[in-house]
Amino acid sequence: MPNIQRIALHEAAHAVIGCSFGLHFSTVTIEPTAADVGHCQFDSTPDLERFNDCGYRLFIRTSDAARVVARAVVEPQIVASLAGFAVDARFLRKTCGEHGVTLARRTFRLPVSSSEWASLQARLDSGALSRETLADQVAALMTDARHDIQSALEMAVVVTLTPLEAGLFVSQRWQQAEELVGRFWAVIETVAAELLNSRSLVEERVRAHLESGG
Repeated sequence: MPNIQRIALHEAAHAVIGCSFGLHFSTVTIEPTAADVGHCQFDSTPDLERFNDCGYRLFIRTSDAARVVARAVVEPQIVASLAGFAVDARFLRKTCGEHGVTLARRTFRLPVSSSEWASLQARLDSGALSRETLADQVAALMTDARHDIQSALEMAVVVTLTPLEAGLFVSQRWQQAEELVGRFWAVIETVAAELLNSRSLVEERVRAHLESGG
């Protein structure tokens, strides 16, 4: 699949999954800039802006109840941020199987079980998988997914107590993103096709596709 089509699906996933949570944005675009190849920037809210307050961040770290509330605020943002990576993982599975996704998760500092990593190493050592091909496939995703995952981890750090817990929290949200991408795949494809034609879409257009089911 040409790269521009994958980018359109990646950005469409952000927009559709964000809309499914009630998040708002002005436009989703596949017009490249110096910083990225496309983007869907969700609007900030008063609840999110509170995270910029050092006192509030300290309060979250010292109060279990506050962390529960804070997680409810950031969870939709994190899942929507990871929706693009969930799309990229679908393509990686087609070319390299689940082992490619394992390497991608390890590359992006998301938790990987010891059995998953051992299985990947065994396949590489046996020659059943090419290290170079697998590394190239994962590297192709980094441009699109690196910022998304970094953003998710930065939000998770605020509502967890340790880097390990933050990674686990993001990994669980990524699984949720994969499930939602599968559920709304027809809508994502429709939005991506329109993005390829018009380059940018407003939130109302994406929401209309979501409400009609694609």
